[in-house]
Amino acid sequence: MTERSEVDQRFESGALVLDFVNSTTGRSHGRSRWEDSLTDVFATLGWLRQRGAVDEIRFRALMRIAASDQAASDAFMEDARRLRAALERIFHAAIAGTAPREADLARLTAHGRPARPAPARLVWGPQGLARAEPEPSELVLADALAPVVASAEALLTADRLVRIKTCGSSTCEWLFLDTSKNNSRRWCRMDVCGNREKGRRRLQRERAA
Repeated sequence: MTERSEVDQRFESGALVLDFVNSTTGRSHGRSRWEDSLTDVFATLGWLRQRGAVDEIRFRALMRIAASDQAASDAFMEDARRLRAALERIFHAAIAGTAPREADLARLTAHGRPARPAPARLVWGPQGLARAEPEPSELVLADALAPVVASAEALLTADRLVRIKTCGSSTCEWLFLDTSKNNSRRWCRMDVCGNREKGRRRLQRERAA
Protein backbone atom coordinates (compact mmCIF):
# COMPACT_ATOMS: atom_id res chain seq x y z
CA MET A 1 0.00 0.00 0.00
CA THR A 2 1.26 3.43 -0.93
CA GLU A 3 2.24 5.55 2.05
CA ARG A 4 -0.15 8.40 2.62
CA SER A 5 1.22 11.87 1.96
CA GLU A 6 1.52 14.49 4.69
CA VAL A 7 -1.33 16.43 3.06
CA ASP A 8 -3.60 13.36 3.08
CA GLN A 9 -2.83 12.68 6.73
CA ARG A 10 -3.80 16.14 7.93
CA PHE A 11 -6.83 16.60 5.67
CA GLU A 12 -10.16 17.01 7.42
CA SER A 13 -13.45 17.16 5.55
CA GLY A 14 -15.26 19.29 8.12
CA ALA A 15 -17.20 16.45 9.78
CA LEU A 16 -16.20 13.21 11.47
CA VAL A 17 -18.62 11.14 9.39
CA LEU A 18 -17.24 12.50 6.12
CA ASP A 19 -13.70 11.70 7.25
CA PHE A 20 -14.97 8.20 8.03
CA VAL A 21 -16.36 7.76 4.51
CA ASN A 22 -13.21 9.28 3.00
CA SER A 23 -11.05 6.77 4.87
CA THR A 24 -11.51 4.35 1.99
CA THR A 25 -12.46 6.44 -1.04
CA GLY A 26 -9.75 9.06 -0.87
CA ARG A 27 -7.49 9.86 -3.78
CA SER A 28 -6.44 7.35 -6.39
CA HIS A 29 -2.85 6.13 -6.31
CA GLY A 30 -2.97 4.54 -9.72
CA ARG A 31 -4.94 1.84 -11.48
CA SER A 32 -8.15 2.83 -9.68
CA ARG A 33 -6.87 1.56 -6.33
CA TRP A 34 -7.91 3.33 -3.17
CA GLU A 35 -6.20 3.39 0.17
CA ASP A 36 -7.97 2.14 3.27
CA SER A 37 -6.99 3.80 6.54
CA LEU A 38 -9.07 1.34 8.58
CA THR A 39 -7.04 -1.79 7.91
CA ASP A 40 -7.78 -3.55 11.20
CA VAL A 41 -9.37 -3.00 14.58
CA PHE A 42 -6.29 -1.30 16.06
CA ALA A 43 -5.89 1.07 13.12
CA THR A 44 -9.60 1.89 13.28
CA LEU A 45 -9.59 2.61 17.01
CA GLY A 46 -6.46 4.70 16.57
CA TRP A 47 -8.09 6.62 13.72
CA LEU A 48 -11.13 7.35 15.90
CA ARG A 49 -8.92 8.41 18.81
CA GLN A 50 -6.91 10.81 16.65
CA ARG A 51 -10.13 12.54 15.66
CA GLY A 52 -11.44 12.79 19.21
CA ALA A 53 -14.29 10.33 18.66
CA VAL A 54 -13.23 8.39 21.77
CA ASP A 55 -11.42 9.70 24.82
CA GLU A 56 -8.17 8.24 26.10
CA ILE A 57 -9.74 6.13 28.85
CA ARG A 58 -12.28 4.52 26.53
CA PHE A 59 -9.63 4.11 23.84
CA ARG A 60 -7.36 2.13 26.15
CA ALA A 61 -10.27 -0.02 27.33
CA LEU A 62 -11.36 -0.72 23.75
CA MET A 63 -7.80 -1.58 22.74
CA ARG A 64 -7.64 -4.13 25.56
CA ILE A 65 -10.89 -5.69 24.35
CA ALA A 66 -9.56 -5.83 20.80
CA ALA A 67 -6.33 -7.47 21.92
CA SER A 68 -8.11 -10.14 23.96
CA ASP A 69 -11.10 -11.03 21.77
CA GLN A 70 -10.36 -11.89 18.15
CA ALA A 71 -13.96 -12.80 17.34
CA ALA A 72 -15.21 -9.46 18.65
CA SER A 73 -12.51 -7.64 16.71
CA ASP A 74 -13.43 -9.40 13.47
CA ALA A 75 -17.12 -8.63 13.99
CA PHE A 76 -16.32 -5.00 14.75
CA MET A 77 -14.33 -4.58 11.53
CA GLU A 78 -17.08 -6.18 9.48
CA ASP A 79 -19.61 -3.83 11.07
CA ALA A 80 -17.35 -0.80 10.58
CA ARG A 81 -16.85 -1.52 6.88
CA ARG A 82 -20.54 -2.16 6.30
CA LEU A 83 -21.44 1.04 8.13
CA ARG A 84 -18.92 2.97 6.08
CA ALA A 85 -20.31 1.58 2.82
CA ALA A 86 -23.86 2.41 3.92
CA LEU A 87 -22.84 5.96 4.86
CA GLU A 88 -21.13 6.46 1.51
CA ARG A 89 -24.32 5.45 -0.31
CA ILE A 90 -26.45 7.62 1.98
CA PHE A 91 -24.36 10.74 1.38
CA HIS A 92 -24.14 10.23 -2.37
CA ALA A 93 -27.91 9.79 -2.44
CA ALA A 94 -28.32 12.98 -0.40
CA ILE A 95 -26.02 14.89 -2.79
CA ALA A 96 -28.04 13.60 -5.75
CA GLY A 97 -31.28 14.67 -4.07
CA THR A 98 -32.66 11.14 -3.78
CA ALA A 99 -33.81 9.12 -0.79
CA PRO A 100 -31.26 6.69 0.70
CA ARG A 101 -31.97 2.97 0.72
CA GLU A 102 -34.03 1.76 3.66
CA ALA A 103 -31.44 -0.94 4.39
CA ASP A 104 -28.71 1.70 4.71
CA LEU A 105 -30.85 3.80 7.06
CA ALA A 106 -31.55 0.67 9.12
CA ARG A 107 -27.83 0.01 9.48
CA LEU A 108 -27.31 3.60 10.57
CA THR A 109 -30.07 3.20 13.15
CA ALA A 110 -28.57 0.00 14.53
CA HIS A 111 -25.14 1.54 15.03
CA GLY A 112 -26.50 4.74 16.49
CA ARG A 113 -27.83 3.20 19.66
CA PRO A 114 -25.45 4.32 22.40
CA ALA A 115 -24.77 2.02 25.31
CA ARG A 116 -27.10 2.93 28.14
CA PRO A 117 -26.53 2.36 31.83
CA ALA A 118 -28.66 -0.13 33.69
CA PRO A 119 -31.72 1.35 35.43
CA ALA A 120 -31.06 2.81 38.85
CA ARG A 121 -32.05 0.41 41.65
CA LEU A 122 -34.35 1.39 44.48
CA VAL A 123 -32.57 0.89 47.83
CA TRP A 124 -33.34 1.57 51.45
CA GLY A 125 -30.98 3.84 53.35
CA PRO A 126 -30.76 6.16 56.36
CA GLN A 127 -33.06 8.63 54.65
CA GLY A 128 -35.55 6.02 53.48
CA LEU A 129 -36.17 5.02 49.91
CA ALA A 130 -33.60 6.24 47.39
CA ARG A 131 -32.22 5.38 44.00
CA ALA A 132 -28.72 3.95 43.80
CA GLU A 133 -26.33 5.16 41.15
CA PRO A 134 -26.77 3.00 38.02
CA GLU A 135 -24.06 0.56 37.14
CA PRO A 136 -22.16 1.61 34.01
CA SER A 137 -22.93 -0.57 31.01
CA GLU A 138 -20.25 -2.90 29.78
CA LEU A 139 -18.09 -1.30 27.11
CA VAL A 140 -18.10 -3.06 23.73
CA LEU A 141 -16.18 -2.34 20.54
CA ALA A 142 -19.32 -1.26 18.69
CA ASP A 143 -19.58 1.74 21.05
CA ALA A 144 -16.65 3.30 19.17
CA LEU A 145 -18.83 3.78 16.08
CA ALA A 146 -21.62 5.69 17.84
CA PRO A 147 -19.90 9.11 17.43
CA VAL A 148 -19.65 8.53 13.68
CA VAL A 149 -23.39 7.92 13.49
CA ALA A 150 -24.08 10.96 15.68
CA SER A 151 -22.02 13.05 13.26
CA ALA A 152 -24.04 11.67 10.34
CA GLU A 153 -27.33 12.52 12.04
CA ALA A 154 -26.18 16.07 12.76
CA LEU A 155 -25.06 16.59 9.19
CA LEU A 156 -28.00 14.97 7.40
CA THR A 157 -30.69 16.75 9.40
CA ALA A 158 -29.25 20.26 9.39
CA ASP A 159 -29.07 23.08 6.86
CA ARG A 160 -25.50 21.97 6.22
CA LEU A 161 -26.86 19.16 4.06
CA VAL A 162 -26.77 21.39 0.96
CA ARG A 163 -23.10 22.05 1.65
CA ILE A 164 -22.00 18.41 1.41
CA LYS A 165 -20.13 17.94 -1.86
CA THR A 166 -17.89 15.53 -3.72
CA CYS A 167 -14.48 16.82 -4.81
CA GLY A 168 -14.50 18.01 -8.42
CA SER A 169 -11.19 16.36 -9.24
CA SER A 170 -11.30 13.41 -11.64
CA THR A 171 -8.88 11.49 -9.40
CA CYS A 172 -10.56 12.16 -6.07
CA GLU A 173 -13.83 11.05 -4.52
CA TRP A 174 -13.52 12.72 -1.14
CA LEU A 175 -16.63 14.22 0.41
CA PHE A 176 -16.29 17.58 2.13
CA LEU A 177 -18.35 20.23 3.85
CA ASP A 178 -18.32 23.47 1.90
CA THR A 179 -18.01 26.24 4.47
CA SER A 180 -17.45 29.05 1.95
CA LYS A 181 -19.80 32.02 2.19
CA ASN A 182 -21.36 31.53 -1.25
CA ASN A 183 -21.20 27.71 -1.23
CA SER A 184 -18.98 27.75 -4.34
CA ARG A 185 -16.11 25.50 -3.30
CA ARG A 186 -15.33 22.75 -5.83
CA TRP A 187 -12.32 20.95 -4.43
CA CYS A 188 -11.65 19.13 -1.17
CA ARG A 189 -8.39 21.10 -1.06
CA MET A 190 -7.49 23.85 -3.47
CA ASP A 191 -3.76 23.38 -2.81
CA VAL A 192 -3.96 19.71 -3.82
CA CYS A 193 -6.86 18.68 -6.04
CA GLY A 194 -7.68 22.19 -7.26
CA ASN A 195 -4.16 22.95 -8.47
CA ARG A 196 -3.77 19.42 -9.86
CA GLU A 197 -7.00 19.63 -11.87
CA LYS A 198 -6.22 23.11 -13.18
CA GLY A 199 -2.78 21.93 -14.24
CA ARG A 200 -4.30 18.93 -16.03
CA ARG A 201 -6.75 21.13 -17.92
CA ARG A 202 -4.02 23.60 -18.86
CA LEU A 203 -1.92 20.74 -20.25
CA GLN A 204 -4.92 19.48 -22.28
CA ARG A 205 -5.42 22.96 -23.77
CA GLU A 206 -1.73 23.23 -24.67
CA ARG A 207 -1.81 19.84 -26.38
CA ALA A 208 -4.95 20.76 -28.30
CA ALA A 209 -3.49 24.09 -29.48
